[in-house]
Amino acid sequence: MKHRMLPGSALIALCLLLPSAALAADADRDLELERTAVIVEHDYVDLPPIGASGAMGLNLIDYPGYSVANQRLGDIYVRAGIVRGDDELIKRGFDAFDHAFSRQRGDGSFPDAEQAEEYAFFIESVAHSVLLLREAGLGGRYERRLGRYVDRLEQTLPFVIGDRRWRDFRYRNGYYTHSAYVMGSALTLLGELTRGDRVTRYGRSAIEMGLSRQRSSGANPELGGYDVRYHMVGLVYAGRFAVYFPHLELAERVGRMVERGIGWMSARIRDSGWIEWPGSTRACREISLVTGRPKTPGYDYAVRGFAYWGEHTEAGGLVAEAEAAHAYAGGASRLCGPEEVVPPPGDPGAGPTAGTLGAALTAAP
Repeated sequence: MKHRMLPGSALIALCLLLPSAALAADADRDLELERTAVIVEHDYVDLPPIGASGAMGLNLIDYPGYSVANQRLGDIYVRAGIVRGDDELIKRGFDAFDHAFSRQRGDGSFPDAEQAEEYAFFIESVAHSVLLLREAGLGGRYERRLGRYVDRLEQTLPFVIGDRRWRDFRYRNGYYTHSAYVMGSALTLLGELTRGDRVTRYGRSAIEMGLSRQRSSGANPELGGYDVRYHMVGLVYAGRFAVYFPHLELAERVGRMVERGIGWMSARIRDSGWIEWPGSTRACREISLVTGRPKTPGYDYAVRGFAYWGEHTEAGGLVAEAEAAHAYAGGASRLCGPEEVVPPPGDPGAGPTAGTLGAALTAAP
């Protein structure tokens, strides 16, 4: 029997009205996937720069303003600490979060954060860290702090799902598809921590926005075209949602979207690991405010996205593509350049390690 599909706008509206059953997040599976060998090697060997006070990304340089979104990088330290069994790394992640929370205003807002998406990056990272720490059996050790974090995240919600902020986010998402999955993961993970039906419904509605925008080719558009970097940003966050909430019908649809999106991206990763970036609307065109150089084709996101989803679905070919991209990123002289012949890792002619390179380039979303 054929079923008539509701238009995207109707699905989004319906999603906001439906009751949200208490979720049972699969943090256990997420923690397993974080231990995937190439993810550990690429993400958790050399970590992004962090200041003594916990400042990260734009907040480490002479930047006129404050970026709460860049403090999301604390999640990398927390994850690295869990995977490597290093409490000091976890505490450095807390330093990054505290750097932001110390600037939170009484009304819940952060300075210079004018868009809901800026909050979403930070909310997602803190909520993810809290869930992983509890799953890893470390919640008791840090529970007072983690509970305080969740309370502070709840205070930000008027600046994320308030009428004007949400309306503006929906408008911008028409141009930046990846943000639907960042927002969706942020709000559903926070909803899991708070058992908040309303925030969870908003998270699901954000994901509906993203699903409605995928092209038949599998590409998730950015600025009217495709972009290899931000395509993978979206898939990384979408994949996390699908892993955390596998019992939801929405997660099944997200999984199918990720499969199509991975297929589209796979055609743009050469056997050497080079990402075919020409034609992208943003990668190697926009300038990173952190590095002052063009934003890379997103090797960090490609390695994580392919390895995480490949391990989750037991698709060894995807993990192999992640390993190739990891090796290429570590040996190429220019990521925003033509395909190169890259020496094998350990060869005297090889370039910086992928982890070192990733640490320098991760800060800009």
